[in-house]
Amino acid sequence: MVGSDIQQLPREMMQLTNLRLLDLNYCKELKVIPPYILSSLSRLECLFMKSSFSEWAAEEVCVGDNNACLSELNNLHRLRTIEFVVQDLNVNPKLPFEDNSFDVVTNVVSFDYLTKPLDIFKEMCQILKPGRLAIMSFSNRCFWTKAISIWTSTGDAEHAMIVGSYFHYAGGFEPPQIHLQAVDISPNPGRSDQMYIVYARKLSTA
Repeated sequence: MVGSDIQQLPREMMQLTNLRLLDLNYCKELKVIPPYILSSLSRLECLFMKSSFSEWAAEEVCVGDNNACLSELNNLHRLRTIEFVVQDLNVNPKLPFEDNSFDVVTNVVSFDYLTKPLDIFKEMCQILKPGRLAIMSFSNRCFWTKAISIWTSTGDAEHAMIVGSYFHYAGGFEPPQIHLQAVDISPNPGRSDQMYIVYARKLSTA
């Protein structure tokens, strides 16, 4: 199926219980993978999905006419090879995705290790659909020998301001003072390690 214009995987694929390799690379029109198709491919060993399907359903709605959940892959006990996109953003900050193709872009507790953050924020804006969110999360912990110096020399409040400034200077995002928020999402605010998110929405006209 590699490079095909298929838009939905047929449910009949559930009968392919001896299938060992499924190549969906560059199936850019693929928008629907019904639940339980992937998990039914019990002998699957290789799954390739580069520049392909990205409409994974949230775990709590992985039923009925919704799309498959990533957790289905946990049932593929013979799976040895999965191809998504893995990239060192400190070496190459260019994201290998089409413009205006993502509903949400997230970065989870790794902003403090980025050496080219402004380039990354510009790339996030480029691949986001207009009006959609970019979400950055960080805590008050890090690997101090790997984190950038501006991070290790500042505190939580300054960290939120640093992240917010990159949204601002990257351009293309709604004004930080209106649509940028820093939120303590730790399980026990004030008593456990702080966990924060800073997010901004891409301009609808960008």
